[in-house]
Amino acid sequence: MFIDAEAKKKIKEREEYIKSKRGEIAMHFAFIENLIDRVISFNYFGKDNEQFVAEVMEDEYFSFGLKVNIFKKVIRSQSANFPLGKLYRLQTLRNVITHSRLVVDAGILKGTNIAVNFGEMNFQHNGKKFDI
Repeated sequence: MFIDAEAKKKIKEREEYIKSKRGEIAMHFAFIENLIDRVISFNYFGKDNEQFVAEVMEDEYFSFGLKVNIFKKVIRSQSANFPLGKLYRLQTLRNVITHSRLVVDAGILKGTNIAVNFGEMNFQHNGKKFDI
């Protein structure tokens, strides 16, 4: 199949746009994860314990799921209405976007049943729609 120069340019622009959105999602996720780390640190040490955060919370084996479980215990007594489910959805979104290779045509993630629509800022996974 022949792709003309204009189509190649559009594909390249779309790929750059997708890369920038991936970066934004990863950056926002890291910011939220860091806030969770700080809340946990304040809860157990009464201060922002930089050494604890750096050596324990930011360890590569200290998963986001574990952080959310601890965070859940910390906020349970303070905020019964905190939307914890959204944290798990956010993790799913981050994993889908950062660990998948997007195929620009039709916004389908190759090798998955995930469709991404950056125009409307949402994605679908297993038939469920998630807003970005």
